[in-house]
Amino acid sequence: MAEVEGQSTYDLYPDEAEKYHQDDLEVIVSGQPKLGIVEPYETGTGEKRWVQTDKVPYRDVDGTVRGVLVFAQDITERKRAEEALRESEERLRIIVESSPNGIVMVNEEGTIVLVNAVLATLFGYEQHELLGRSVDLLVPERLRAGHPEQRRSFFSDPSPRRMGSDRVLMGLRKDGTEFPIEIGLAPLTTPTGRHVAASVVHVTPRSG
Repeated sequence: MAEVEGQSTYDLYPDEAEKYHQDDLEVIVSGQPKLGIVEPYETGTGEKRWVQTDKVPYRDVDGTVRGVLVFAQDITERKRAEEALRESEERLRIIVESSPNGIVMVNEEGTIVLVNAVLATLFGYEQHELLGRSVDLLVPERLRAGHPEQRRSFFSDPSPRRMGSDRVLMGLRKDGTEFPIEIGLAPLTTPTGRHVAASVVHVTPRSG
């Protein structure tokens, strides 16, 4: 770091000098720190990296603000991981949304974390009405008691399986009506934990 000693941040980042100067003035005038400032920067080799900066007021013995202390941390790897996660989630969202079947993704607690428009329409909801809600919302009330145990059983032995091929399963629409469905379950592990993706189709009741 000897090559930067004695230089100010304004010298090191001339394109951002005015912004840095304003940030410093804000800290000095207000006497309050500015924390978690995240900005990209380019190395001498042209590599893009990210730095998180905390700026706190520097006070003398009588409490008068005399300057700004700057603490910087390279968070490039964290930012890259966050960007990779966002890209992965976007790819998954596109796959789910493009499916001709209703798709809902649920975490181990039974909370809906992803749902496509087909499933929302099938059950009479808007997508945003289902996100963050319990998947039990889509199960007739008389059948809900056993649903948590079924979910625990699935996560204890997570493997693709079909439900409703040998018995009638029922879904519950927003308007309170019920309809027969078949469900395909598939385990899915993401950076945020284990999930189950359920493919749901409306079926015609079997005769006989």
